[in-house]
Amino acid sequence: MNPVLVHLGPLTIKWYGVLISGMVLIGVYLAGRQAQRRAMNLDHLINMTLLAVILGVVGARAYHVISAWDLYRGDLYAMIATWHGGLAIYGVLIGGLTGIFIYTWWNRLSPWPWLDIAAPSLALGQAVARWGNFINQEAYGYPTNLPWAIYIAPEYRLAGYENVARYHPTFLYESIWNFLVFLFLMYVMRRVAGRLLEGEVFFAYGILYGTGRIFVEQLRIDSWTIAGFRTAQLFSLVLIGACAALLIYQRRAQRARRSPVSNDEPGFEEAYRRLEDIVRQLEEGRLSLEESMKLFEEGTRLARFCQKKLDGAELKVSKLVQAAGGEYKLVPFEQAPPPEPGRGE
Repeated sequence: MNPVLVHLGPLTIKWYGVLISGMVLIGVYLAGRQAQRRAMNLDHLINMTLLAVILGVVGARAYHVISAWDLYRGDLYAMIATWHGGLAIYGVLIGGLTGIFIYTWWNRLSPWPWLDIAAPSLALGQAVARWGNFINQEAYGYPTNLPWAIYIAPEYRLAGYENVARYHPTFLYESIWNFLVFLFLMYVMRRVAGRLLEGEVFFAYGILYGTGRIFVEQLRIDSWTIAGFRTAQLFSLVLIGACAALLIYQRRAQRARRSPVSNDEPGFEEAYRRLEDIVRQLEEGRLSLEESMKLFEEGTRLARFCQKKLDGAELKVSKLVQAAGGEYKLVPFEQAPPPEPGRGE
C-alpha cells in the first residue's frame, strides 16, 4: 500500500499523518464526553490537549532519534523530519504526560481525573495509529509462515532478512490488544465509576498496555536495546510498576481516611464524595435523559446509604451521652449553630 494518500502541489499528505490527526480529534471528542459527564471544564481539556500533543510529538521524535542515533548523527534536518516517519509511542506518553502535569500544576488542578478521561482515548488512538506501521511496512516481527503473516516489500526489509518475505504482523497484535484495553476501560468508566478513585482508570491503562507491549515487543526484530535489554520492555516494566504502586498507595490511603462510621463498601466518605459529584453533574444539565436517570438512581441509593450511616452514628452518640448521665437532644440541621471560628470545617 502506498504510504502517500495524495499530493497537493508541493504538499504531500501521508496516511500515517491522517491516522494520527484523526485519532487526536476522536480522542478529544471521547474525552470531552467523559468530561461532560463529570462536569469538568472543557476549556481546560482543549488547552491541556494542545500542550500534550505538542510535547507528545516532541517526545515521540526524540525517543525515535535517540533509538537510531547512528542513523541521525550530525543530520539536524533528518532529526526533525517527522514526515518521513519515526514516532515512538513511549515518547508520546512521556511528552504527553509531561504536558498534562505541567498544565494541571500551573492551573492548580489534580492531574488524575484528566488522565482518567484521557486513558480510553490513548488506548483507541494507539490501536488505530498502529495501522500506520502496516501502511509504512515497519515495526514488523520475526519471519513466520503463519497464515496471517504479512508480506514486506524488499525495500522495507531489514539487513540480514533481504530474502525473507513474510513476517509477524506485530502492529496487528498490538492494535487488537489496545482496542480490547479501550473497550475494557470504557466498560469500567460506565459501570463501576462510582467505586473508583481518581487515577485508577489511567493506572489500569498503564498496567494493561505495558503488559501487552512486553509480549508484542518480544516478537519485534527492530527493537532498540540497551545492554542487551529491549528498551520498550524496560519502559513497560517501569510503567506497570509505577501504576501498580500508585494504585495500591491510593487504595491504602483511602482506607486510612475512611470514616469509622462504616466498614462497608463503599465507605461513607467515598459515597458522599460520589453523591456530591452526581449532584454537580445533574445541576449542569448537560446529560441526556437516560444518563440523568441513571445518575439519579445511583444518587438515591447513595443518599439512603449515607443517611443510614448517619442515623447509626447518631444512635451511638445518644447511647454514649446517656451512659455518661447526660441528656441527648437532636437539633434539626437548619437550627444547628455554625462551627466555632478556628475549629475547622
